[in-house]
Formats: sequence, structure tokens, C-alpha cells
Amino acid sequence: PALPVGIHAGTRNPAAWQKYLLARYHASQRDNASVQQSIVLCRDAIALDPTFAGAYGWLAISLYYATAEN
Repeated sequence: PALPVGIHAGTRNPAAWQKYLLARYHASQRDNASVQQSIVLCRDAIALDPTFAGAYGWLAISLYYATAEN
């Protein structure tokens, strides 16, 4: 299915993409400090490109990891 108009999975902003990739790496570590860093990086990516759906997705995953029991 298509994403709503104005929202796309990727980004053309290289800085947002770099922060997104780093956020994914940190989220995959699953320790508290890394997950917190992932949240910051996702929010930074979203600030750089508010239409970057992938960054919103990983922000949600990171917030879940932050609240899930380890």
C-alpha cells in the first residue's frame, strides 16, 4: 500500500539518513544507554526530515525497547 501524500519511507537528506542508520545500530544493542541514544538519533533524523517515515518507525521501536523489561 502507498504511504499518505507527503510521507515517504526513505529520505533524500544525507544527515537524516546517517542519524537513522546510527539509531538502528544503537537500537539493536538493546542496552539502556544504546536505546536512549537511538531515541535521540531518531528524533534528530525526524527534525532534519519530518516526512521520513522510517525514522518514526525506529523511534517507536526504540521507545518500546526502552520500556520493555530486559
